[in-house]
Amino acid sequence: MNERDFALLVESIQQAGEIKRGERQVALRNSKAVKQALAGGDVDLEETTPEAYPINQR
Repeated sequence: MNERDFALLVESIQQAGEIKRGERQVALRNSKAVKQALAGGDVDLEETTPEAYPINQR
């Protein structure tokens, strides 16, 4: 995982408290990726789609 991916992961974790019900499925995908990353595994970026990271949508 490179620095950009890690930054997106951190941003996703920080936003976890702001997730609405309609975004629950995206949150579950992110949660899976977070668990994989914390376990030292490779994160499947196909599972963490750009819409999973609403960084520039606010």
